[in-house]
Amino acid sequence: SIPKEIPKQRTTKYCPMCGEKIPLEAQFCSYCGNKILE
Repeated sequence: SIPKEIPKQRTTKYCPMCGEKIPLEAQFCSYCGNKILE
């Protein structure tokens, strides 16, 4: 079977503090608790 095409838009980003992948709309990192400013 053919894998579904991955959407081009990102749904995740990286925490600048610990580098973990977090949701794009996250305001706090769920790993280190850093406040995400964007």
